[in-house]
Amino acid sequence: KALGDKSASVRIASLKALSEILKDESLSILGKALREDKDAKVRLAAIELMVPMNTDAAIPFFDSALIDKEVKIRMAGVTGLGTIKSDSVIPVLGKALDDKDPSIRLKALGMLSLINNPLTLTQVKKSLKDTNQPARIKAIEILSDMKTSDSITALAESMEFQTVDLKLRIMDALMLSGNPAITPALTKALKDPNNEIRMKAVISLGVIGDDAVFDPLSDALYDRNPEVVKLSITTLGALKSKKATSSLLKLLSSTKDEAVKPLIVDAFGEIGDTSVLPTLAHELSLSTKGSPDYLRDGITKILMKAKE
Repeated sequence: KALGDKSASVRIASLKALSEILKDESLSILGKALREDKDAKVRLAAIELMVPMNTDAAIPFFDSALIDKEVKIRMAGVTGLGTIKSDSVIPVLGKALDDKDPSIRLKALGMLSLINNPLTLTQVKKSLKDTNQPARIKAIEILSDMKTSDSITALAESMEFQTVDLKLRIMDALMLSGNPAITPALTKALKDPNNEIRMKAVISLGVIGDDAVFDPLSDALYDRNPEVVKLSITTLGALKSKKATSSLLKLLSSTKDEAVKPLIVDAFGEIGDTSVLPTLAHELSLSTKGSPDYLRDGITKILMKAKE
């Protein structure tokens, strides 16, 4: 009878008493109050009493709380779902990611991060487009920590609609992944106006190191930023593949930057392709200031590699 009392304080006291007496058996009573009571204080009390129960049976009630008009009640619903840490709560927490209040969306992301399940990825990646930057940052952190092929791919594909600072966060996650699936996204990143993003894209392609990275890295040899060019040269050399020879030869013959030539020759030394020796010998013959050490060293290094 007390649950029907006109006083909200009395109804709250009754819910607390029933919760203490009936324990988990009071769930249905609390759920009814959550869904039907017109007073927000009563609904909030009901859901706060449900949260410590930590049972899957409470999921439908927490789901109902997500559509309550009161932010505190919706937040309590998210908290309740997070305490369960069951795979069953993943799609329900996903609904909270669409809440109009950014604090609830952020809380839902935090709760999803505690659940180790591939299904979490599907929900979290939606937040990469959240209008609230802290939510996007949290989503990036969660996906970065997952370190799976799918999570890395989701981050890479989101690059084009992120701000510069968030792109840099994503690039930090991509740099050591070595995932060939992100090569197209990294190729696009080489066109980004930000120098640091382009440099990180070069490093990421070098870590991947398969055949598909040679074309984008070769294009990066003509970047407008000298540091990106230098990094691209050393990256191609570090790959130690003759697939890079023609691109590096072309740059050697066309560049007017004397600081770049030693790096190209050093890259040839790393690759060990003897087909470049005539070109290097020709460069020696054109030198008007004696034989540059880098040319002699490069030729020597290539010859030594050929003997290995």
